[in-house]
Amino acid sequence: MCVCVCSCRSLRAHFVSEADFERGLDDDSTSRIIAYFHSHPTIVTEGQTLDMEQLIVDFNEHVDGFTCRGSGFILRRIRKLTNIFVPYLPLGGGDGSYVETPAWLYR
Repeated sequence: MCVCVCSCRSLRAHFVSEADFERGLDDDSTSRIIAYFHSHPTIVTEGQTLDMEQLIVDFNEHVDGFTCRGSGFILRRIRKLTNIFVPYLPLGGGDGSYVETPAWLYR
């Protein structure tokens, strides 16, 4: 068993959904398609929680964009929702990595 110890307190969250759509055809058959929708990466910290309501709004907008183009497809079910959380270590200074700007550049 592997245990990963992370000293960071921030995460980057990203969600991917796999959705089933279908539509009726003229010959009384049904056409089915699987669509994948991705959320924008979101930073989650102690002071900035994950806004699930906004996530739902974003996915609904993806579905609306997919169905409103005259395709006739209707969302039947969400087959899978995958969440991806990775440690987030923002770039920052203060760790002794200061490099002075060359004179030719700041003139």
